[in-house]
Amino acid sequence: MIDRSGNVKAALRSRQRGFIINPFRFGGGGGGGTDPDFASVSALLPMTGADGSTTFTDIIGNTWTPSGNAQIDTALKPFGTGSMLLDGTGDYIETGDSTRFGFGSGLYTMECMIYGTTLDSVVGSVFETRTGSNTGVQLFFGGGDFSQPANTVGVSSNTGVLATAGAGVVSNNTWYHLALVRDTSNVLRCYLDGVQVFSVTDSRTYASSSTCFIGSDAFGTAAQRFPGSITQARITKGVCRYPGGTTFTPPSAPFPTS
Repeated sequence: MIDRSGNVKAALRSRQRGFIINPFRFGGGGGGGTDPDFASVSALLPMTGADGSTTFTDIIGNTWTPSGNAQIDTALKPFGTGSMLLDGTGDYIETGDSTRFGFGSGLYTMECMIYGTTLDSVVGSVFETRTGSNTGVQLFFGGGDFSQPANTVGVSSNTGVLATAGAGVVSNNTWYHLALVRDTSNVLRCYLDGVQVFSVTDSRTYASSSTCFIGSDAFGTAAQRFPGSITQARITKGVCRYPGGTTFTPPSAPFPTS
């Protein structure tokens, strides 16, 4: 099942206009307080630290190993103190194998603030849990390669692309809140700035344990390294934070850390 709304681009443009004029107008998902689902959070990377640092602090305690020139950039961010800068060639971070990233047949949410630079020519992997032969998922942002539409967002299984949002949904050099969830109906739903851009059935049982990559696929594919910046990367296992395909207000401040 693939569900695309004809009003998606208009809705995103409306959201983007508001975001550019006032980036703090969105109140949901961050900005103090506590997270009622914090006990289910598998990873939370606010991308804090000194400019140029190659240490990526995870509030949950996972160790992330950087490759290439992946580093903290304090100049470019939608809010907070910094983002992870990736050049689209050899830059990414990864964790060791963990049950935190093995979703089985359950619910999950992957989300981040993301800023791409060459989305018309690169299928940039954002989150990747398809480690080796392990069944998992890849959320990608970009396109124009591997027969994918340019400037899109999509999701892949171990056997290929499950769905994309179509060409021209995202623009270069623009911050977005990007989220992928699996809900109780075994439906994957992808959102940009709180607007659903596609849904597709996914009733697979994923591996019970996996590594996780941010900024690259798990197979060393040079053309699937993400070019741009990522911050507020959060993965929640067992919880679909944005169910039902309805719109929601994206975060305008860092996610709660408790």
